[in-house]
Amino acid sequence: MQINQILLEVCVGNVADGLLAAQADIDRLEVNSALEMGGLTPNFGTVRHMLDQTDVPLVVMLRPRGGDFCYCGSEITALLHDLELFQNLGINQFIVGCLTSSGMIDQQMCEKLMREAPDATWVFSRAIDTTADYGAAFESVVELGFHRILTSGGAATAPLGSDTLREMHNRFGDEIGIVAGCGINQMNVSSFLQTTALKQIHGSFSTKTTIPGTNEVAQRLDFHHLQNVLRIVR
Repeated sequence: MQINQILLEVCVGNVADGLLAAQADIDRLEVNSALEMGGLTPNFGTVRHMLDQTDVPLVVMLRPRGGDFCYCGSEITALLHDLELFQNLGINQFIVGCLTSSGMIDQQMCEKLMREAPDATWVFSRAIDTTADYGAAFESVVELGFHRILTSGGAATAPLGSDTLREMHNRFGDEIGIVAGCGINQMNVSSFLQTTALKQIHGSFSTKTTIPGTNEVAQRLDFHHLQNVLRIVR
């Protein structure tokens, strides 16, 4: 069963996967490094090359390290430097998530970043799913003026959080774009969209592979999986 008017955003962790994903009929690319750590700020060269090679709109992750989302002043300063570099490239969509030590939205840090790019499109990251009070945090993100929020509904995966996502869509869908992410795949995407009534989905559509000669695991795009999802939602 096809679902009409669904926007598909693909999350990638390297330039090769980004350019491969761009060959499909996708709507946006979220550009990261280190997907294995949940996605970190990509390097300058990756973003520049992708801008040169594809017309697919790019959303750049601003996250200085793995772990929690409570950042010190020096880490925010580093993000401001990254933000300036990416703006100079022409990037105008950014995803970020800043939390306080008590696990709520760090409004001061978010505002500090957003003031430096007032004309950009701002997306709050899945940091929202780790907050102490999901509903209150969601409301704070809306009040801050974010344009979109990437979330699994506070659950381990978006399908598990589908009831909460439907509730947030009903409450805030006219005020902010809700992008469902984590655990959406070719087996569940149709039922998930019917349950939640959401119109934007996000995924890496990746497989985990062990790097030869090491014990390290990398996430790489599974292009066949991506194409199967596209056949369902287009």
